[in-house]
Amino acid sequence: MARMGRLKYHDPRDGYYHLISRTVLKSFLLDDEAREKFLGILRMLARVYFVRVVTFSLMSNHFHLIVRMLPNDEISDTEVAERFHIYYNEGTQRRNWRPYHAAADGERYRRRYSDLSRFMQDLKQRFSRWYNRRTGNEGHVWSDRFRSVMLEDGRALLACMVYVELNSIRAGLVERPEDFRYSGLHQLVTGGRAASWLDHETLTRLLNPAT
Repeated sequence: MARMGRLKYHDPRDGYYHLISRTVLKSFLLDDEAREKFLGILRMLARVYFVRVVTFSLMSNHFHLIVRMLPNDEISDTEVAERFHIYYNEGTQRRNWRPYHAAADGERYRRRYSDLSRFMQDLKQRFSRWYNRRTGNEGHVWSDRFRSVMLEDGRALLACMVYVELNSIRAGLVERPEDFRYSGLHQLVTGGRAASWLDHETLTRLLNPAT
């Protein structure tokens, strides 16, 4: 039986997504080293895909992301090419350089980088490959498909952000949510480069509604 297509906003400006994925059998696979690796992959892909990460929480057996997608018309052709080079060429040696041809690749990668499902697939698969190399595992890391909940801007979004940030409190890991290293709130409190990749536009608007 074919899978049912996911519900997505026709116009990305209409709302946000709460994304959840669990490890296989809810096993506690994500230690600190694994979460550091996952976070590095997430930061990189957030520079490539037309996605803005509002906040996140990386637990030992699942993760939460709250994101919004950028409309296609906000991304120039030049920026699509830049994102391509981040994905394929950043950090590679020149002999492995992958050329970008605007006429042939432009529309293809514009569609790819604006696809929320491709973003999540890429995130989970990249991490799975790293994890399996690290552990010698040949099985699945993630349990089935990720869960996606559409959020309206405003109270629903803010309530979901609070829920995500309190994951570490409910798990008894820390006494204050900002002390949990693998969360968006910790990144914001840390500031600087650690927080530069998060969606400050949304955060500023929600946290300072009078401005």
